[in-house]
Amino acid sequence: MFDVCVIGPVVWDRNFHGNMEQKPQPGGVAYYASITYCRLGLSTAVVTKVATNDEWALFSELRSNGVEVFNLPTKTTTTFENHYSADNFDVRVQRVSSTTEVIRMAEFPKIKANIVHFGPLTPGDIELDFMVPNLSTFATIALDAQGLVREIVNGAVVAKEKVGHGQWLRFIDVLKVDNQELLIYAGSKSPKNAVRRL
Repeated sequence: MFDVCVIGPVVWDRNFHGNMEQKPQPGGVAYYASITYCRLGLSTAVVTKVATNDEWALFSELRSNGVEVFNLPTKTTTTFENHYSADNFDVRVQRVSSTTEVIRMAEFPKIKANIVHFGPLTPGDIELDFMVPNLSTFATIALDAQGLVREIVNGAVVAKEKVGHGQWLRFIDVLKVDNQELLIYAGSKSPKNAVRRL
């Protein structure tokens, strides 16, 4: 039994500042959230999909921090390219050069946790329709919705115009969004109305 289980892809982040490419580094909700939980003293597991040849580079810091990694079989690792403006680091254009396979309920390891934190980075990362209701029977469910409010179009990451919440939204105990994600996710122009609607 773990305190927390984070589910989602651990990814490669290739960051470009102007024309300068930085050294690729691990990233994604599953990566940062699981390290944070561990450093807060919580026993933490991460369930993810990373290609075998990327395991050491993407998991070494997680493991050294005490995170127990459950890596499900896949042939590919998700890779994001983050292009930041040389003049303004708040301006970012994202591309995805590869994506991993879907994390499915049928593959989920036989573990339990008090809290399950879903961290999709694209809409197809996790089989939420099955996993959320099933895992909510024994855990508090948290969802980082950033991956649900965007889509990949010809490799570019763009905001969705409309989001289907699925029949599982009622099982979510904690929904984590920023202001823009909230408005897209709820299909509203007002934060107050968006919160009321959700």
